[in-house]
Amino acid sequence: MTTIGYIYADNKLLPEDRVFLNLAREKNIKVILFPAARFLNLAKVKNLGRKCAVVLNNSAERESMEIAKVIESVGTPIVDPTRSLYYFEDKWMFYVHCKKYNIPTPETYLLPIAIGQCYTPIERLIKKSGAVIIKNIFSDNGQFVDRAKTVKQAIEMIKKFRKGERAPLIAQEFIKAAHKVYRVMVLDGKVVQGIIKKSKSWKCTGRFTKGDAPSFHVTPKLEKMCVKISKILHIPWCGIDLMRKNREWIAIEANSSPGMDFIAGDIENLYKQLLKYLLSISEKWWKL
Repeated sequence: MTTIGYIYADNKLLPEDRVFLNLAREKNIKVILFPAARFLNLAKVKNLGRKCAVVLNNSAERESMEIAKVIESVGTPIVDPTRSLYYFEDKWMFYVHCKKYNIPTPETYLLPIAIGQCYTPIERLIKKSGAVIIKNIFSDNGQFVDRAKTVKQAIEMIKKFRKGERAPLIAQEFIKAAHKVYRVMVLDGKVVQGIIKKSKSWKCTGRFTKGDAPSFHVTPKLEKMCVKISKILHIPWCGIDLMRKNREWIAIEANSSPGMDFIAGDIENLYKQLLKYLLSISEKWWKL
């Protein structure tokens, strides 16, 4: 019997967690749970981690990442690998890699520690697009992300963000997106879903979307671009956020452990594909 680990963040299992567990049960797969919201003894995590052929980290919370790193330390593969968050998913490194591989992305600057040195990139971006986005490099669900239309607003924003979270900040070109962002999910080198996140404000996280998100057709050209992003970032299971600028696709960011619940009717099929991928990883790992 194959054993798979499952890291989740909430105090109790959510409906989509149960979809995954039921699918695993149908295939006679044993699942060991790692709830990040509860106290977990280090020795126990290591011991249980060794029993797993592969572990799915279905949470983007920092505590979940620490549990995942412990499991990686005993030699068990994690999907997605923790390096994806601490290196490739970093919003600044996302920009660096996109520029390296000629993937269209908003103009971005890493903001220096000295406030006085932040004025030049901010002024440049406001002049270019009428506003600037200030963003924490580890931002998630729209937290520590905001828009400023003046240099003064941007500087106050930087001071505010640095009080709440000391991770580095970037200044990013503002893309006028008509209150929508496109999300493409890639799994194991293939696009498995394309949805549109809509919002009444300029920020579109999808976090508070009611009902199903609209789907959209991912063209072969866009699929090639998204698969390329997944490969160069070493994030085999990811959600890529994109916008349109002058009819061109612009890559905004990539997220590991992407949300699977944008369309209720897709959840089971997506988890079936994810489970198939996890089994392929476990088979490769144990052959080594």
